[in-house]
Parts: sequence; structure tokens; C-alpha cells
Amino acid sequence: MLSMPFRPALGRLLPEWRTPGETTHEPPVVLAEGVVRLLTAVAGESAVLLVLEDLHWADQETLAVLEYLVDALRTQPVLCVATVRSEGQFNTIIYEEHDTYRYKATRDTVFLNRDDMAAFGVSDGQRITLASDTGKMPATAMAYDLPRGSALAYYPEANVLTGTAVDPRSRTPAFKSVPVWIEA
Repeated sequence: MLSMPFRPALGRLLPEWRTPGETTHEPPVVLAEGVVRLLTAVAGESAVLLVLEDLHWADQETLAVLEYLVDALRTQPVLCVATVRSEGQFNTIIYEEHDTYRYKATRDTVFLNRDDMAAFGVSDGQRITLASDTGKMPATAMAYDLPRGSALAYYPEANVLTGTAVDPRSRTPAFKSVPVWIEA
């Protein structure tokens, strides 16, 4: 499924692929290429959803790896969805309607790539419904400089799209991998 040179690097993300007592020192680009090859292999003829959570905490090196992933996966059947929190809007404070990150957007805005919006027949500012198997989120579509196949929505507004299931493997909430679609 995956060539052996990437397995040690991917062991940083997949503990069952680690060799006991082995530490890896590959550069981040090796990990990124391993992730690209893994996602491509898993997708096969269908598609894979990659959820990248809390990107507001990402450092420059992580963002560089993410940029590599997005560029390398551009032609693959992989949809990347990123989540961020607004500036100053975390669990312990009152939410504001506008902030410096959203500019004119409101909390229920879903940011989409302009070409994806055209392909879906969605216009900037159009009211849409972002849906999943567990819920629906009324939203306003806004064109944003995102890679094709990507969407960006704010938590906690997007919580309605997640269920209460726990991933059996990681034993973490399964909200890190939630397929969504647009209902115009």
C-alpha cells in the first residue's frame, strides 16, 4: 500500500507503525509526502476527507507542510476541511458578531474556494445549508482564498454538523472526520 521509506515518518502520526525504540528525524517534507501517498492510496477510486482542526494554533513549519499537502493533493480525490477559531473567541468569552479575522463575515459564514462555488452554482453571499449525516448548519457562503476542495467553518457554530460518536481507534470524539456537503 505504501512504500517503506515513509512508514517511519508516518509513525509519528500512526503509533502502530512505529518500531519500538526507534526515533525518526526525517524533515517535515518527508512526513508530508508520506501523508500525501497514504491519503492517495486510501482514496483509491473513491475519496477521502482530511479534517485539519484548530489551524489558528499552527506554526510556520506546520503551515508550510500544509501548503505542501494542499499543492500535492490538488489533483487527488481528497477534500481538506480546516477549522479555526476566531480571534478572541474561545470557550470562556462572549462571542462578538464581527472580529478582525472575519472582516465583514458573520459567525455563520462558510468560506469556500471561488471555483468550487462556481462548480456548485453558489454565489458569494448566498444562503446555503452545510449538511452532514448528523445535522444541518444554515450558513452564508463567502468566497475566500482557499485551495479547491476546501471549506472553512467556525466552531462552535459548526458543532451541529458533528455527532456524539467516539472514534473506536483513537477514542476521541469523531468530529475530526465529518463528511459535509452543500445544500443550496
